[in-house]
Formats: sequence, C-alpha cells, structure tokens
Amino acid sequence: MKILNVKVGPPADDYSAWIRKIKIANLMMNLGHEMDFVIYTGLDDFNEEIGKQINFPYEIVKVSPLNIYSKHFKKIKEGNYDIVFCNGQLTHAVLFLTKFKDVKFIMDKHGDIVKEFLLYEEGLKFRPSSIIRYLFLKTIDFLNLHFSDKITCVSHKMIEDLYNRGLTPNKAAYVTNGIDLGLFKEPESSKIQEIKDELNINNRMIFTYLGACEKWQGVDGFIEAAKKLKDHDEIAFVIVGGNKGKKDGNIRYVPKIPQNEVVNYYAISDVLVLPRPGHPAAEVAAPTKFPEYLAMGKPVLTTEVGDAAIFVRENHCGIVIKNNEPQNLIEGILELKNKDKDELEKMGINSKKLAQKEFSMEKMASDLFNALSN
Repeated sequence: MKILNVKVGPPADDYSAWIRKIKIANLMMNLGHEMDFVIYTGLDDFNEEIGKQINFPYEIVKVSPLNIYSKHFKKIKEGNYDIVFCNGQLTHAVLFLTKFKDVKFIMDKHGDIVKEFLLYEEGLKFRPSSIIRYLFLKTIDFLNLHFSDKITCVSHKMIEDLYNRGLTPNKAAYVTNGIDLGLFKEPESSKIQEIKDELNINNRMIFTYLGACEKWQGVDGFIEAAKKLKDHDEIAFVIVGGNKGKKDGNIRYVPKIPQNEVVNYYAISDVLVLPRPGHPAAEVAAPTKFPEYLAMGKPVLTTEVGDAAIFVRENHCGIVIKNNEPQNLIEGILELKNKDKDELEKMGINSKKLAQKEFSMEKMASDLFNALSN
C-alpha cells in the first residue's frame, strides 16, 4: 500500500509522542509499504532530540489556516495514496475535511485530549477561556470519533472507552507501545555501583520513579509517601526527571537525564513505581515507561489504573494498589519490602517475559500490520 503518514503542527512537541510516530513510520516501511512522511506546520523550529531520532525521509510543508486544505488535497491527489495515517487527534480533525471515498483515513490515538484537559483543569471551570478551550477539544474529539475509518489505540482500555462512547464496532485496533528490548539491558556492575555511591544509597531497597512530572503521572503522591517513610534506613527513593537534584532523608531527587542514561537508573532499582492517579485520562493512556520497567526485569508497583494494572496482576510481576493516595503507596512499598528475595526475583523474571510477549517491536509490527490490513 501507499501511505501518507502525516502530522499537523510544529515538529517540536512532546518527545515521547514523537517516538511513537517515528516507530510507526519505520515499521510501515519495514512492512513493505511505500510511505511519505509529511509535517504541515507554520513554524520552522525542530526539536534537535526528535530530529536525531528520524532516520527516514520526511517533508516539512509550510502552511497557514487558509491553505492547509488545498495543499493537503493536492498532496493526496498527486500521491495516489491508499491510506492517510493521521498522527494524533488534531491532525485527523483538521484533515478530515479533505477526506474522500477512495482514501482510508486512520488516526493514531495515544491519549485523550478532553480527559487530559479536565484533569489539568480539575474539572470544567466556568470561565470563558476554559469553556472555549473545552468546546474546541470536544469538537476535535467528535470529529475523530465519527469521521475516522479506523482508530489505532495505544491501550485496550482506550478501545473499551471508545466503544462505550459509541464508536462503530471493529473501527478500533490495538497497536502496542513497543520498545527496542535490546536497549534495556543491565549495565556493568561498576556503573550501577558508581551511581549508588554517588547517591549514597548502598545497602538499601531502592524504589524508583523515572519520567516526567505531569499531573497525570501521579508522582506527587509517590513523593508524599516517600517523605512519610524518609526515616526508614533500609529503603531509598529515587525520583528522576525533576528540575534539580537534592537529598531529603532517604529520598534522592535527580534532574532530567539524557536518554542513554535511563537504563542505568532503572538498573540500580529494586522496584520501579508507576503511581498514576485514578482519572479517566490516566485510565486510557499507556506510558512508555511501563514497558521499559518490564524490560529491565524489575517488579512494578502500580496503581489500579489502565492496562498496566491488568498486566501486572495477571502476570504476577509486581503488586497493584487501589490508588495513589500516599497511605496506599506506603502499604504497597512496605509489602514489597517484606517479600523475600526469591519472590521479588520471580516477579522480575515475569516482568521480562511480559515485555518480550507484549511490548516487543515485533509485536508492534504485527499489530500495525493487522490494523492497516483490515
């Protein structure tokens, strides 16, 4: 098939979202499809880190609200494409106006813009700017739901949500958030020891959260739990991804690190923590850190949220707590602290098996093949 893989908006947005776009584009070519990757934008800037990851030809088309439709229509007509693959909800909502019967429009959805807005706003606040933004996002959501030929989803919970909201049966397809498992291997023991020495956390059971600190990640609850346990000498907490490094009792805050250092901080850990809050925005999401946690062969402490909770429970690769209230996190931390070494080791083995089964690039390629073919 010939595919126009397209993104509307500046090429300098969220890094993790771009990584999925890049993986899907590479997989399309590996599956033998002819693909053109086009970014419609009014801006010239390009995130350098994102640029380094793109290893396929792409085209940046400068557009304005007045000419984007004519330029896109011309692109489709000249390219004689079978599929327009829309990366993200805004892309589809803008480009659906140029949809016609001979081209199939597929949208890749890895979040829910309305639910995320309500999470950050803590509900719909009755002020003009909030209401206008909400109505704008609801319009995008409506167009996505009713005018996509197919929606590829990053989680099973997202598919369930779409069908509950009235999406026509068989119009959603699961495409796992695959990772290159070969990148997540234990580093040299000397490197692990070096970091432990630097953080002064030797001879402790280490619980780590690594990632962004957006509200939907729930890291605030984990920090609060850690503070209440900061006098426990046998436990250490490592929180990676903040703005600056500091020490607070047995808590270590580590600033954002380069991508190639991530595996080292996973490796020093005994348990990796996914403390997301119980909110619809978190329920349908699938954070990339979860398969990375699993690939490192570590037990996972997660809240009862989304696919991750189901995977952890069914595969016995950690424990699931009710929500990210500090007291629940404390109970989960202490439960894992009191498990014997063999049981924790078995959880880690199960984590790695789950990563290989569910989150490999081969699995992602198979999912994408089925989504594009059916």
